[in-house]
Amino acid sequence: MIEPKIGDYVLVQYDCKRKVFYVGQALKEKDEGDLEIKFLRKHPRVEDGFTEPNIEDIHAVPSFSLVMVLPPPVTPASTKRVLGIKKFAVDLTGYIQ
Repeated sequence: MIEPKIGDYVLVQYDCKRKVFYVGQALKEKDEGDLEIKFLRKHPRVEDGFTEPNIEDIHAVPSFSLVMVLPPPVTPASTKRVLGIKKFAVDLTGYIQ
């Protein structure tokens, strides 16, 4: 079982008609082992880049939906425009479409 710490970035799996994966950050523990996750969005122009949406997307997620704890994000550059973009030193191509 995966046990992220508060502040860790995680890969979350939802089972709908097909498996869908999202990247988010653990904010706090909820009831019965659930975690409150703030989800990121895939950046439209930066390959493998993620960014926080304008309106926060925060949901409680059961611990069995966590696939992996991601390494801390790497900032691709230091310009103001790309400071909000997060990249992870993990190949997510098999998960994120």
